[in-house]
Amino acid sequence: MIRMVMAAEEIRRQAQAGDANAQYLLAIKYYKGSGEERDPRQGFLWMKVSAEGGCLRAQKALGLLYTSAQHAPFPSEEPTEAVRMYRLAAEQGDAEAQYWLGQCYMTGYGVEASEEEGKRWISAARAKGYDVEPDPLISRPEEGNASQWEFSKPAEVNYGTPEPEEEGERRSSILGEAQPVQNVPRFDFDYLKTGLIFAGVGCIGGLVLAGIAALILALLAGGSSLYGIITVVFAIAGAVIGFYYGYNVAFQRAGDKLYFRNTPFYLQHQEDYENLDRAVQNQYEIYVTLQKELQPFCYRSPRLAKSPFGNFRGYMIPSMILPGRRGMNVLDLLLVSEKAIYVLNVSGITGNVSGNAEDEEWRVQSYTGRVRYMANPLKKNEADIQSLQDALRALCPGFWLHDVPIYSVAVFGGHANVEKLEGISKEENQFVLAGGGEKVRGFVEKQESRHVLRTKEMTQVMKAVEHLLKQYPENKRKADRERRHN
Repeated sequence: MIRMVMAAEEIRRQAQAGDANAQYLLAIKYYKGSGEERDPRQGFLWMKVSAEGGCLRAQKALGLLYTSAQHAPFPSEEPTEAVRMYRLAAEQGDAEAQYWLGQCYMTGYGVEASEEEGKRWISAARAKGYDVEPDPLISRPEEGNASQWEFSKPAEVNYGTPEPEEEGERRSSILGEAQPVQNVPRFDFDYLKTGLIFAGVGCIGGLVLAGIAALILALLAGGSSLYGIITVVFAIAGAVIGFYYGYNVAFQRAGDKLYFRNTPFYLQHQEDYENLDRAVQNQYEIYVTLQKELQPFCYRSPRLAKSPFGNFRGYMIPSMILPGRRGMNVLDLLLVSEKAIYVLNVSGITGNVSGNAEDEEWRVQSYTGRVRYMANPLKKNEADIQSLQDALRALCPGFWLHDVPIYSVAVFGGHANVEKLEGISKEENQFVLAGGGEKVRGFVEKQESRHVLRTKEMTQVMKAVEHLLKQYPENKRKADRERRHN
């Protein structure tokens, strides 16, 4: 037992010293260990380091991990990375890797299909005595099942190249050069009108209080000459307090309206808040809460600093449109902080929501008893996250995207009950919230406090997101054409 512990510690020491073979053994230990020793995430990271270090066995294993995505800490396949690993091992003369590389060429998995190149690698493997049936994970689809292959294959999208970093403020081409008006007028006829309405209500309230005071005096003193004075004082006080309160309420509403009209949310939608449907109103309510409380960039703040931050910073983007594997995807609300990415699907549905995370639809029973069904928002988030990952991988080559937490969050308003939902897996970063902006704010604060700061990594992600924002007009046109076609 002591010898085994010593051997394990020696493997770890050699792995940390840079020995590729020891790194492979340590990766296997994390994958096949039991209890606290088992950690597939650490296993994958050590396997990747070992493969990049030239270990043949790690390159083959990593290729299979990228192909199946069954044990790697990300939810989708990585065909191009799988091909790269197979090639590294095949060029070292490994027959099994040569065979799988040949199959990739034959089927066009992760590489441009080439029958000639595929036969060359398969022939090299067979010359060394290796030959097996093609793995169904990378074989050609049967007739009539082509859609399955198309969904597994990343969409061919040219995202371009992020522009080099420039000094100055961030600006989005979506929003143009418009600058927000910082102040609202302190005096306005609408404020006076609202103030007078509240003054009338306050005067009535003062008269009621004066009557109660007069009744108390009558009971205690048997009568008083102060009745008239008391009535006048209470009425005036009620009117003044009511007017002051009403005037400030109107002023605050004007400020909120101006604030809203100068948010990226309003500028992107170009509609009055009152005309938006309930779901988009919920998006705005969440947006405003986070923007005021957590101080995200919202397109207009200076670029990311190179030093750690003391509070939340990031992008908050409503209705971001990205090419997906089955068409254009619209992300309700995307939040990109210095530590994580949050993909929010916002709903305006009220009532009791029930179902399972794996269901295609969830059941919604209104408080009047009416039953209807809604598409599972977590399923939509899966496609949205996939399209975002595809874009980030294309714009951040060599970047370990699985190091960045991506949360799938379904958000309902305060009039929805989600306690009957089942199968929501926090381990897979799935969350369902009911309560609007305050609920989302608390959730984000909690998640942000859990992660170590990733300033360098998230700088790359935010630069890529900023680049994607500039593609919004063209993506919107494509989405509109797609919607009309359907």
